[in-house]
Amino acid sequence: HFVRALSCRHWVGSRAKATAYKQSLNSYLSFLKSEKGLKEDQVTFDAFSRNNVRDFIGWLHEKKYAPKTINLKLTTIRSFLKCKFRAVSHICTEI
Repeated sequence: HFVRALSCRHWVGSRAKATAYKQSLNSYLSFLKSEKGLKEDQVTFDAFSRNNVRDFIGWLHEKKYAPKTINLKLTTIRSFLKCKFRAVSHICTEI
């Protein structure tokens, strides 16, 4: 819910890029569920802590993901959080 409810419609360019980003975010959600016990409807900004992201990297290494793929997933998380931060900042300035 968190990821879908706060989605930025224009934070990616092409449809292929959007699909790759969605897959990367879904990987992170799978990690949160299996390793941290968080269901998708329990995910908040707190779930994107530095420690969780480090654990996610370790999890990806254990699953034998290529460094390039890991970098894509991290870039996706960073882009997603930048988009969310801008959206929340915009909302807060309107209040």
